[in-house]
Amino acid sequence: MNMKEMINKFKLSPIQFLFLIAGIIWLVVLAGTVYNFPDIPKTAKDEVRNVIIKDTTRVADLEFNKGKIISGVKIADILAANEKLLAMGEASFKSSCASCHGDKGFGDGAGGAMLNPKPRNFHQKDGWKNGREISGMFKTLQEGIAGSGMSAYEFLPVEELFAIIYYIRSFTNDFPVVSEDELKTIDNIYDITRDKKAGATIPVSVAEQKIIKIHQTNIEIILSRLEKSGSTSYQLFKKITLNERLAIQALSVNKSWQSDSRVLLNIITSDINKNGFRANAARLSNAELSELQGFLKAFII
Repeated sequence: MNMKEMINKFKLSPIQFLFLIAGIIWLVVLAGTVYNFPDIPKTAKDEVRNVIIKDTTRVADLEFNKGKIISGVKIADILAANEKLLAMGEASFKSSCASCHGDKGFGDGAGGAMLNPKPRNFHQKDGWKNGREISGMFKTLQEGIAGSGMSAYEFLPVEELFAIIYYIRSFTNDFPVVSEDELKTIDNIYDITRDKKAGATIPVSVAEQKIIKIHQTNIEIILSRLEKSGSTSYQLFKKITLNERLAIQALSVNKSWQSDSRVLLNIITSDINKNGFRANAARLSNAELSELQGFLKAFII
């Protein structure tokens, strides 16, 4: 079929026929480009997922700990690096520090990629917040650095802290010399030669549940006391509440109303029907509002 026959068969104008040909050519070129795209490995999606899983920092919850004795050290035992300290320091560094500072201490750990400021590069001399002396390094481990991702590690045994420091100092040979007097100064500040008892810890999730339980118990106690008061003010409280428990909870969260009746009115009318109060609470007179404020202050402490 020649061009003229195609035009006649499909009833195309010459211009329409030219557009049709151009469209066909464009589709052929596009198909060829797509066909020649570099192959994407079938495992690409899995690789991306693995990188995300590997590089995303997860903070584990605290464990139950009744408190333990943190042993002190002898100055003579930490005056210089030794095989024991370096082995202990390497193990502790890899488990506690490498995720942010990197295995070799260049500050290139996956866990520190999103931190600002970036984790310390131990191979650089400049910019150390507390200095490169052993006293400054111990201060950093003991107290952390505010406004950064560097947490305090005061819960670790003193010997382990110095082990980490000596392992870090093994990255380069230009750290300031350690003196006995400097270690004694550290001892004067942090009492490193004496045994100390570490504080007890519980998981955050457990602590939250305990706080919630205590709060709920307090609300129940307040409700019981209100009811037993037999006061006419309690009847006024019941009159304007849809759910007494929710109402008491709303007033327990923000106690600024205890010194300003206008704040009390704002709290009880800000989220009517959801905070435990009825719509009629908005119609309280100044005298009723003052009476209610004085009554509730005696129970919600």
